[in-house]
Amino acid sequence: MRLHKRSKWPVIVVIVVVVLGLGAASFFFLIKKNPSQLASTELSQGLAAQVAGQLDVAAADYNQVLKNDPKNKFAYFNLGVIAQGQGNNPQAETDFARRSISIRILRMPCTIWQ
Repeated sequence: MRLHKRSKWPVIVVIVVVVLGLGAASFFFLIKKNPSQLASTELSQGLAAQVAGQLDVAAADYNQVLKNDPKNKFAYFNLGVIAQGQGNNPQAETDFARRSISIRILRMPCTIWQ
């Protein structure tokens, strides 16, 4: 009586699929951008849209920048430029003021008050 040998192929296929799955999951985890990288990309897209005259698209991109980087002075400035160009001076003033505040915070000296 002869015993049947089991094929090793199903086990090898399962191992290969698991290894490839883990490799793909690791790859997608590594390429995920952090908020500052996303803000930089969105700022570039906003600038391109603004230069092309697509002000609504640019404003949406700049607002997305501010979701990822709430103190981004460039997004506030460009939103102010767009608002001013559209005749919305109160909004432009607010955006320019926010830009100014973010710059002052970044440049504030570190001193000890006595």
